[in-house]
Amino acid sequence: RAPGGPANDKWDFWTYSVSANGFFNGESRQKFTNGSVDLNANRTTEQWKIRLNADNSYNESQFTFALDSVTDTTIVALQRGASISGMVVRSLGDHWSVGGRVAGEKSDFGNIDVGTNVAAAVEWDYFPYKDFARRKLAVLYTVGARSFRYKETTVFNVTEETRPVHTLDATYSARQPWGEANVT
Repeated sequence: RAPGGPANDKWDFWTYSVSANGFFNGESRQKFTNGSVDLNANRTTEQWKIRLNADNSYNESQFTFALDSVTDTTIVALQRGASISGMVVRSLGDHWSVGGRVAGEKSDFGNIDVGTNVAAAVEWDYFPYKDFARRKLAVLYTVGARSFRYKETTVFNVTEETRPVHTLDATYSARQPWGEANVT
């Protein structure tokens, strides 16, 4: 590092997180299996904000019951889901940035064979972006389109559709000597 300059960051401002959880539970007539994995990679500088996420979930329930005094029947309910998303915004100065979001998903529960989302994004932060590691009070607005190809025909008799979508997120976060706070 240069004397008086910023410290070298061997990770180049990237942060990574991995989380996983699961459980198994059962007895002779019912069994439950659940698991999920979430991966995140984020990079925030004064010029760029990059957010990448992937997750996968699996939930299975089995119930066995007697049809009559001789025959047992087992019902299996399976719900799987997966998604991947990314957002990139470029700073336009101390308080404004613009960019976009993309996402893809699959969901048994949501009847989604393939879902996609593409949106433009604009963000305003009350604090200057140079303070992002210490504090943030930001509003993010996105507008775009979301498309679905369904696994089964819906109650509205459609197998695919595209809809406009927009989001508004407000976030406050602080990392101070007293601790951390995050509200979205």
